[in-house]
Amino acid sequence: MGEKFRTGVELAKTVRRAVGQDRRLLVFPFISAVVSMIFFSFLTWDAFFLSMSHNFFLVTIPILLIGSVIVEFISTYFVMALLILFKSRGSRNKMSLRKALSETKSYWVTILEWSVIYTFLILLILFIETLFRGFGRLLFGFASSFLLGISTLFVIPSILETKASARKAIGDSMKTVKKGFKPNFSGILFLNLYTLPLIMIGMLFITFGFAFSDLTTMNFHLTSPLLGPILETIGIAFLIFPITLEYAYVSIFRLTLYDYIHGKSLPPWIDIEEVRAAVIHRRWVHR
Repeated sequence: MGEKFRTGVELAKTVRRAVGQDRRLLVFPFISAVVSMIFFSFLTWDAFFLSMSHNFFLVTIPILLIGSVIVEFISTYFVMALLILFKSRGSRNKMSLRKALSETKSYWVTILEWSVIYTFLILLILFIETLFRGFGRLLFGFASSFLLGISTLFVIPSILETKASARKAIGDSMKTVKKGFKPNFSGILFLNLYTLPLIMIGMLFITFGFAFSDLTTMNFHLTSPLLGPILETIGIAFLIFPITLEYAYVSIFRLTLYDYIHGKSLPPWIDIEEVRAAVIHRRWVHR
């Protein structure tokens, strides 16, 4: 493994420890996950019922379009609040959750601009994808989504650190990815693998829940009618927790890596010398 890959992994480990020391950093990711899921579920059902009584394209498409912008706005707003709260931990006056949300208000126009641009890009990809057929459609969808995700990895850190517009932040993000693709890839991969077991447990509970619900439908006396919903609820709870962790880990990791790549001062609890020492140690051990 290259030195840049090891740097990304060590930075990711440092971020994980920092989040573990301050559980308040999980509050905004949890709220964002729950609010986004509730809003999106309500939006989907609302669009479905309206499409049954009105023209699909005139009613459903605008609702989903506006709703997607709102969901992206909610998610980005809480990411920004999380990063502001994280950066404040080094100050003597510990910032409250309310104060962090208040500080985020100054970015709401840029966050809205970014939400509109990102939603437009996603819809453009989906539209172009419909022009392809078979394997070509699958390949284009995967490649375009991957490139969009990679190129916009550092948009939010860029907005926070440079106070740039969303369009300029996209350009800055692409330049940052070119400078630090390897540590970014390895760090995010490490954090995703760290939360993967809990996600798999949640998916198993949900799968068994649906299976028992189907058995109950086919034979009411075979299983308890409550078993399926209980397992599904447990599965959703298991999913929300690792998603919250991953949301916090990856968001803070991107900010930390952005500052590291651009030579900005890191928070005092991110010991870059410790990271470098670990990288050097691993390099010599694996020789």
